[in-house]
Amino acid sequence: MRHVTWFCLLLSMVLFTGGCSQGQAPEPPASYAIGEEDGESFPALQEAVSLPEEDMSFSESTDPDTEEMSYTYSGLESGSETVSQYVSALEEDESCSVVDENGMVQEEMDLSADSGNVMVGREASEGGAMLLKITWDEDSCTISPAYDEEIQIQSASEPETQEMTLNEVIDRFESYTPEQLGLAGDKMSDYTVVPEEGYILVDETPGFRVNIYEKVSSRFAGTYLISSDGERVYSLDRATQEVSELALA
Repeated sequence: MRHVTWFCLLLSMVLFTGGCSQGQAPEPPASYAIGEEDGESFPALQEAVSLPEEDMSFSESTDPDTEEMSYTYSGLESGSETVSQYVSALEEDESCSVVDENGMVQEEMDLSADSGNVMVGREASEGGAMLLKITWDEDSCTISPAYDEEIQIQSASEPETQEMTLNEVIDRFESYTPEQLGLAGDKMSDYTVVPEEGYILVDETPGFRVNIYEKVSSRFAGTYLISSDGERVYSLDRATQEVSELALA
């Protein structure tokens, strides 16, 4: 009977110990691995930012649809400040950028709100993008690493300026009055507008050189420069090579 009692006691201890180990909170990872390639990872939050040791708690979960891991840090002094520091560290040390859902780099991002979300990423070695999707509230944040083979990290390009054709240059000058161009007469139909082939630099901007002649006598009347977007027009003194911008607004 004593043997049975000891056996039951030992069995209870084993079950109790096993139950306790199963209930232990997971330890935060040192990095967030993405993909199967070596080195494809981001340093974890606590590796880049000082976190409160006593009050902070950590949990992790897996999305059943995507199988992506999410790591939640609770008990933070400030969720927004923690995320802001982490994003700055990733930008400075990991060549990361704040991006939108299409991979376009966002130059400025306000992370000071009490709650919000942001995505940080960089190009993966095998193509596509390594991403960290980060959400936060007043005292916690959740970080979800992901890989997207369809996204390419790219900076927002400057809007392309619409360049004029030679015919458009002619139309533009014919829309002015002779007075605006410093010419005699009261109508541009008395003049022939002849733009030169090829580009020149107009105030460090590509543009066209335009010669204007009197239509009846074919006498030279003046030379002008116009930027390729048509925003600026200059008169050129061919003797001195001095350029003067014309106020045509």
